Amino acid sequence: MGTIPDDMGGIFAHLREAALTLQQGGGIGYDFSTLRPRGSLVKGVGADASGPLSFMDVWDAMCRTVMSAGYRRGAMMATLACDHPDIEAFIDAKRTPGRLTMFNLSVLVTYAFMAAV
Repeated sequence: MGTIPDDMGGIFAHLREAALTLQQGGGIGYDFSTLRPRGSLVKGVGADASGPLSFMDVWDAMCRTVMSAGYRRGAMMATLACDHPDIEAFIDAKRTPGRLTMFNLSVLVTYAFMAAV
C-alpha cells in the first residue's frame, strides 16, 4: 500500500486507510522507512520524533481492534530499510513478547548491503 509520509496527517490518513482495508477483509503492507528515526528533531513542534516503531505499535493496536469486530486475523506487513537508524530496534521488536504481534516484519536490503555481505 506504499510508503507513509513523515507527517502526522499522512501517518493517520494511512492508518485510516489500513483500518478500512482490514475491515473489508483485505491485507495491508507499508514501508515505514520514510518515518524519521527515534530521537530526531521535529522542527514544527520542537520535540523529538518517536520513530517508526511507535507508529507500528499504533497500527498493531488498530489491527487487534478491527479484528475483534470481525472473524479473522488481520494480515499486515511492515518493512524497514536496512540502513534506517532504527533497524536494530525493528529487528528486536519482534522478540518482545506481545509486541507487533499482528505484523509480519521484513527488512528491505539494498544492493550495497548484499555486496558487503
